[in-house]
Order: sequence, then C-alpha cells, then structure tokens
Amino acid sequence: MNQIDIAVECNRRELSVRDFIEPDGNRLSTGMTNQISNDCEIEYKGTMMYKGVDTPEVLEFVLNVGSDVSKGILGAWLYDQLKGAENSRLYVDGELVSVQKDRIQNRLDELLEEENE
Repeated sequence: MNQIDIAVECNRRELSVRDFIEPDGNRLSTGMTNQISNDCEIEYKGTMMYKGVDTPEVLEFVLNVGSDVSKGILGAWLYDQLKGAENSRLYVDGELVSVQKDRIQNRLDELLEEENE
C-alpha cells in the first residue's frame, strides 16, 4: 500500500478535521481513519496550531492507497473536501498544490506512478 502525506493549512472557521474524518461519537483522535474507496483510506496524524490571531492550523493526514484504487477518485474526494475553503492551502507530499481538481489529481498520479516504478 502506498502512503502519501497530505497537509491542509486552513482557517478553523472554514475547515476542520471533521471534514475529512468521521468522528467516533464526539471523539476525534490521531490514528482515526475514513474509507474513501475500497482500496483507499485517509488517516488523521494530528493538527499543528500556532499562537496568534487568525493564524492557520495545519491538519496532517496520510493517504493509504492500494494498487486497485480508481484514478480520479482521490483527487475528486480531496477537492470536494476543500472547495468551499477559499483560504486553504493543500500540500501533497510536501509540495504546494493548487486547490483545483485536475491539479490535485495530477500530483497524486505523479506520486503513485513513482511508487509503482
């Protein structure tokens, strides 16, 4: 299974971990996962918070991607989670990626192709 690091820099009024991970009752903790498709899940790794007024949080995740995942599902799913958060930034494996469905999918495809070589 391939692992891809995902970081989302966001304003907590626009996005939260709950947009990516279904809580277990009222509890959210590191290590919790959400199934995106049959062969892909996202795992919550933690949140970096900074002191200050209106400073962004950084939500950290790992995508666990199997070899049978359908192309397009991952990029579309990530885009759907981020599209309403105008001030968010997405980092895929450490690289800043524009929050556009095709840009997200292209970056994921590049990483998955590298892993399979």
